[in-house]
Amino acid sequence: MTIIPAPGFILIEILDEKGKTDQGIYVPQDQSEPMRGKVLAVGEVRPTEEGYSLIAPIFKVNNKSVMIKPDDIIFFKPHTAQNLPGYAEKKQAFCPFEVIMGLEVHE
Repeated sequence: MTIIPAPGFILIEILDEKGKTDQGIYVPQDQSEPMRGKVLAVGEVRPTEEGYSLIAPIFKVNNKSVMIKPDDIIFFKPHTAQNLPGYAEKKQAFCPFEVIMGLEVHE
């Protein structure tokens, strides 16, 4: 089965195990500490109410523009990923573009 995120969202595998509740929800111990996730799929561009297009974040890496893509490791704000019902054991969740804080880059 393939899961495709809606426009404006990415599908991630949550990598941080700390703070997992009995219900499978991930709550970081420190509310200001970003969580890590592996990108599984990226949704399409989403139009905003103001008429702009909201695209996946673009980062500058070695003077090149890099858009988030599957297999990237990202950092995102705590309490923003929505777990997929029935997929808690796989640690998969949806995360909106707006809460992505950074991209892990190995040079």
